[in-house]
Amino acid sequence: MYNGGTIMKNLKLSDSLKKYSSCRYCKHFNNDGTCKAFPKGIPLDILNGTFNHHKKHKGDNGIQFEIDEEKTKEEDALYDKYKKYFEEEA
Repeated sequence: MYNGGTIMKNLKLSDSLKKYSSCRYCKHFNNDGTCKAFPKGIPLDILNGTFNHHKKHKGDNGIQFEIDEEKTKEEDALYDKYKKYFEEEA
């Protein structure tokens, strides 16, 4: 169900959108496509990155993106584990 630019809670959020959205690094994000700012569903323009949610967005209840340091540490550790696959050979 699509309503006013919002992915509704009962719509399954695509794996790729969850995987690549900057929302996943926010401490307010829930893996069901909702967050503290948007409990009924995060607007698509935020999820797909066309709107930078460091700024106020209509309906965000005064809550903007805040980095979750633990999530970024987990990502960094995973990158360190596999970085040899990403580095070019000299």
